[in-house]
Amino acid sequence: MLIQLSPARRAVAKAETLFLAGRFTEALAVTEEMERQAKTLKLPSLEAQAWRVRAGALDAQGKPDAALTALEKALGLFRNQKDGNNEAQTLRAISSILAYQGQTECAKEYLEKAKAIEASLQQ
Repeated sequence: MLIQLSPARRAVAKAETLFLAGRFTEALAVTEEMERQAKTLKLPSLEAQAWRVRAGALDAQGKPDAALTALEKALGLFRNQKDGNNEAQTLRAISSILAYQGQTECAKEYLEKAKAIEASLQQ
């Protein structure tokens, strides 16, 4: 059975595939195009996903501050959409980067927020 993806989902999959292949510069280029298209088409979910994939590529390139900025943008978009699952995932990603930077107390706060959201989704 062939699964057909929407153009938006194909773009996310392409960016994620490039990221996983270690082709970070190409992944960043795809996410920039995704963001432009998402804004034009008014698709905040796609824009948020673009920011989150971009954050992973930036972090892998040794740019954790830029990655945190991208994650904060994704977080804001997910919150505006009331997308608890993606909000929690993004909070965990922020926590991970902060912990790696040695900001353990701040990382714990983000992790606790993620856990609280996940718990509320289980109810």
